[in-house]
Amino acid sequence: MKRSRTSAQTLAVGSLLAGALGLVVLASSTSTTGCSSQETTPAPDAALPPCNQGPFTFFCDPPAAGQEACNTGTSESPYLGRLPQDTNYPIGCVVNFVGARDEQGDCSLEAVCKCVIGEIPEPVQPLPEAGPPADEDAGDAGDAGDEAGAQPEPTPAPGPRTGPVWICST
Repeated sequence: MKRSRTSAQTLAVGSLLAGALGLVVLASSTSTTGCSSQETTPAPDAALPPCNQGPFTFFCDPPAAGQEACNTGTSESPYLGRLPQDTNYPIGCVVNFVGARDEQGDCSLEAVCKCVIGEIPEPVQPLPEAGPPADEDAGDAGDAGDEAGAQPEPTPAPGPRTGPVWICST
């Protein structure tokens, strides 16, 4: 009967060792799947890259000879002043002016200029200077007949001229 007691002890000790080994394996596997206590630092290159600022042209192949085009020298826009001066751009050309990043992290669009057919603004004409004051003693205009006070008919103002113009919006 001694033999059965030894085999029972061996079986009990083996079961305890196997249980302990199972607990060690279980404890080590849960520690690798849990949260890490180590802190991370952001990579130095994780910041958003700077915006590629400047004017960018679209649909702007050089105009053919004789084709209507907008010229950068004819506009007073501060944005178009950033393009090469006295350069022709075809009708339909679009220029996007990209700025710095905004608060949301997006590259801002400062302005968009497009070459279109539109009303050409007339240059500002200076006001005519006033002539010398009328001489009150020059006589009565009523004596000269019906045409003495008549003014010549003004020539009608020409209608608005149309042609290629830059339209810029901000």
